[in-house]
Amino acid sequence: MKTTIQGVEIPQQVIDELMNLFKGNEDMVEDWLIRPKVSLDGVSPLLLLGSVEGINEVLGMLERMKTGDFS
Repeated sequence: MKTTIQGVEIPQQVIDELMNLFKGNEDMVEDWLIRPKVSLDGVSPLLLLGSVEGINEVLGMLERMKTGDFS
């Protein structure tokens, strides 16, 4: 998996979580990172990866996806 998408460095922890979630499908990982998410106020996860807070927000969303907690 490439570590940058559209010039944005993807933290290894985010890559690992997404590769696990999408069973190693790199196209699905990249698509997920690029598409805006309602739960992120319409922002794509990729745009949030430039800050520690944004990384934590993306990781939190991935955790909620794994556990089914969408409250």
